[in-house]
Amino acid sequence: MKKAVIFIIASLIGVTANAATLETKSFTIDIESHCADGAVSCNNVSYTGVRKSDGAKLSLAGRALNKEGATEPYAYEFKDGAYTFLISAIPQYF
Repeated sequence: MKKAVIFIIASLIGVTANAATLETKSFTIDIESHCADGAVSCNNVSYTGVRKSDGAKLSLAGRALNKEGATEPYAYEFKDGAYTFLISAIPQYF
């Protein structure tokens, strides 16, 4: 089975301490951290993507990615079978 990595780099809107919403042409994606406020390392992050064309939903569990000394995650990683979704508003990390 082939594996694929999908990079999503988009502007985050509606950002709070533990949640963010981002918009792409085809999807609205909500990312929520279920860790303590201010936690940079977090292995309990949820992804809910809604396809705009038909309202289909995809919910995934994932984790925050960070660099040593960082004050916030630079990306989020979610896996769905052979697909890995990497989501970031910081394109230079990819």
